[in-house]
Amino acid sequence: MILMFIGLISLFLVFSDFLLTTVAITDRKLPSRWVAQAAWSLMKRLLPINAFSRIAVGPIVMASIAVFWVIGTALAWLLIFQGSERSVVLSDTRQPAGLLLDLGYVGKALSTLGGGNTKPGSAGWELVTVLVGVNGMIVLTLSVSFVLNTTQTVAAGRAFLTHLAARQELGGELTTELKHLADLVSSLNSVPHALYYSTPAPHLRLPEGLLRFTADWLEHKGNLKGVRTVLRDLPNFTDQPTSSDDVFLKRLAEWSSGFEFKRPN
Repeated sequence: MILMFIGLISLFLVFSDFLLTTVAITDRKLPSRWVAQAAWSLMKRLLPINAFSRIAVGPIVMASIAVFWVIGTALAWLLIFQGSERSVVLSDTRQPAGLLLDLGYVGKALSTLGGGNTKPGSAGWELVTVLVGVNGMIVLTLSVSFVLNTTQTVAAGRAFLTHLAARQELGGELTTELKHLADLVSSLNSVPHALYYSTPAPHLRLPEGLLRFTADWLEHKGNLKGVRTVLRDLPNFTDQPTSSDDVFLKRLAEWSSGFEFKRPN
């Protein structure tokens, strides 16, 4: 029963993180965001700093989140099934399947593959297996939409920077970009993992581009009115409203440096 209780708690935590990350707009520091940050830090130490790594690092961070969800969900259900010796039995002898076969059974249930040489030990565990299958279907479906939302945010950020560069070359005003900036920051709050995506093209790297935009705004306008209101909602960014614009720009530079794909000091 203790294993079953631990499994239920683990399942609640992992599934709550999954739902808050994929369908909720929240800036809370969720476990999946810690996993993403850890993967990002590790990749900066392991991968060579070249064009291919810049393209690969974002998808690798996203994959680490998926691995956390899949393994966390599978282990939680395994603990639940381990709460009873006869939750899963062999199809031919009806003897308890054991730890490894229980894990295989959970994996098949989550992936909705079915079959195999094991089966539920009772009608109650048959119903639990249905819940496992529904859980797996939800994770699969929402994960696809989450990845799509992230890549769309990355694309929107690069489009914003490209549009900004074009307007600056033509001598256009920056004021009209505030609405696009607000839309982008709102999207980044929903999927902050998009900030880990890099590119060989320096002018399309999103955190650095936001810093350049802010510095240009301060240079041309003389103050950061409006921009500070929008940018203070960036994920994991803190701002003191009473601080000067120069201090704000310095803090933004520190925030941006945390997403630079380079060797840590």
